[in-house]
Amino acid sequence: MNPKPSDPLLAGRINVGSFPAGVAVDSRRGIALVTNESGDSVSVVDISREIVTDTIGVGRSSAEGIAVDSERGIALVANVGSNDVSVIDLESEDVRTTIGVGRFPLGVAVDSERGIGLVVNGEDGNVSVVDLDSLTVTGTIGVGDRPAGVAIDLERGEAVVANRGNNTVSVIDLDTLAVTGTIGVGGFPRGVAIDSGEGLAFVTNANSNTVSVIDLERGVVVETIEVGSAPTGVAVYLKTGHVVVTNSGVTSGTGLGALSTVSIIDVVDEEVVADVPVGSAPFGVDVD
Repeated sequence: MNPKPSDPLLAGRINVGSFPAGVAVDSRRGIALVTNESGDSVSVVDISREIVTDTIGVGRSSAEGIAVDSERGIALVANVGSNDVSVIDLESEDVRTTIGVGRFPLGVAVDSERGIGLVVNGEDGNVSVVDLDSLTVTGTIGVGDRPAGVAIDLERGEAVVANRGNNTVSVIDLDTLAVTGTIGVGGFPRGVAIDSGEGLAFVTNANSNTVSVIDLERGVVVETIEVGSAPTGVAVYLKTGHVVVTNSGVTSGTGLGALSTVSIIDVVDEEVVADVPVGSAPFGVDVD
């Protein structure tokens, strides 16, 4: 999809595996990695050629959680069905190792500067801290109830975790690895994305059909934006100052919906400027 709001049209479609859920872009290598939840695999997509070049087997039910560390040449994939993380070597495109984490790992984010990865354990109410060099778990951080998505603000040295069970986000200090604040948002928050330059976090609220905009300096919600049905994935496109939101149509306790949309939000005006029709139940999103 072309995320430029003046012409947000689909540039093409690429067939991947069964029930694609998460996606992460490695701009350095020109690839996108797509998790196939029902296929226990990750599809490697050549972005310029718009083709799948490889399929990598991972753990059971790889869902939305996938993140790339371009510096180290690895990707972390959270496997909700086997309670572990597959580490993919981006050069050989093989699984280098598997790391045991907590129950139902969902969200994943990496901080290349500090050399840590954060894996959100949805059924344990905590976050596993992974050393990206030794590829081992070095600690856990307690957060809210049924946490899901996570995003990192490198400029402020913070991470924001969405807690589905109590409609909040937890703010983690990445130096002390401690929770420094809790902020109320909408119903069943799922995804998180951060615009470090503007000092804002965007949280998708699946049961409220909204996106909460958080001022990270003040730790408060400054705007609530109505989007499509059951917003799930979210990413910030810094080149144009827009936020891309997938409206999956899947809320707590519902099944897959029909054809859905992706909402484009203007960061400055904090309003939806376009809705793009896409396929059924769009979940993950990333930008290049």
